[in-house]
This record gives sequence, structure tokens and C-alpha cells, in this order.
Amino acid sequence: MTIDILKSELLVNIDAKREEMIGIAISGDYKDKKSIMCSQELDQLLYKYQQILFEEKRNTNISFLELMKVIKKVS
Repeated sequence: MTIDILKSELLVNIDAKREEMIGIAISGDYKDKKSIMCSQELDQLLYKYQQILFEEKRNTNISFLELMKVIKKVS
């Protein structure tokens, strides 16, 4: 798996989680446990994606294995 594929998969997961969270919020209460859990999961996905972008910017020659180590640290 390349970094670009990983980023693409994360973006798909981010979009799906965002849609899920919107659906939960529309059908229920913003303070509902499901809504809060979904929001936290979205935050984690966004954080992982942001870490990838940060590492790419910091070191354009980062290897895939090094990137996976970074992602595992934040997971």
C-alpha cells in the first residue's frame, strides 16, 4: 500500500464518518452517546490524516514503513 492509497482510503473513511455523524445528529440529539462516539471517531481519522500530511511536509523522503510507525503511534 502506498502513502497515496492510504491517504485516499482515509479521505473516504473521513467522508463516510462525517455523513454518519450528520445522520445521527439529524435524527437525534447532538449530546446523544452515538453522536459523541461518532464525532470522536471522526476526530481520530482526521488526526491520522493530518499526521500523514505533516510527516510528508516535514520529510518528503519518508519511507512507507516509517510513516506506518507514525500512524501506529497516534492510533
